[in-house]
Amino acid sequence: MELLRGALTPGDDDDELMKKMGAEQLYFMFGLFAFGREFAQVSKALLGEDKGFGYSGPAGLRLIPDTFKLAQQIHQGEFDRAFVRAFISTMGSLTGIPAAQINRTIKGSTALAEGKTQNPAAVLFGYQGR
Repeated sequence: MELLRGALTPGDDDDELMKKMGAEQLYFMFGLFAFGREFAQVSKALLGEDKGFGYSGPAGLRLIPDTFKLAQQIHQGEFDRAFVRAFISTMGSLTGIPAAQINRTIKGSTALAEGKTQNPAAVLFGYQGR
């Protein structure tokens, strides 16, 4: 299917088409297994072929969108704040650590250190820019 789509879409070179076909094949193979289809988007994100993940599912399956966001950050290749947040959220889903509070504390502490706020409560409640 991806080969047909690539043949009908102008502008893709052979390397780009091969990458898309590989990502689509991984997506198909993951879909054959129980819980595989939920993680199939992760394989596309690692290859840089998928940019979004809409439905995050029930709270008990929060690991799936967290893993997807982490895969996007790994593909990006930068150790930035978004990577740290995604990593902490994934670890929270796996281990039960209070990831939301840790992320709020990091964000609030950073805003306090950078002078974006003078409110010390930002360490506990996080910081939201204007």
